[in-house]
Amino acid sequence: MTKGPSSQARRRFGSSSLPGGSPQALLLPSPSEMAAIDRSAARTVPVSVLMEYAGRAVARAVRRFLPPGRVLVLCGPGNNGGDGYVAAMACSARIPCGVGTRAASNRYRNFGCRVLGFSRER
Repeated sequence: MTKGPSSQARRRFGSSSLPGGSPQALLLPSPSEMAAIDRSAARTVPVSVLMEYAGRAVARAVRRFLPPGRVLVLCGPGNNGGDGYVAAMACSARIPCGVGTRAASNRYRNFGCRVLGFSRER
């Protein structure tokens, strides 16, 4: 009985070119492995700090690997959406950046507005 690619196959999928130009296999955790990594990190580091690190890392990657231009960050609900708001804030310091959300809860929209430094009461 086959359920799809094994965890090992999923982890080796794709390739990336490093700054030196040599292709390298991407080693990606499976969704369940990533959930375990997230839980472990959240036990020792506040979630807000993890969001800050993740969002700033995304912003650095955008500036480094994408050609100059405008950026649109789409933020969903939850912690990944929080990472997106931080990434948008960090990107907007150097490049034109917009943010979109379909978050059903005001909790997430309000969080994003606080991160970006403006009030929703306009």
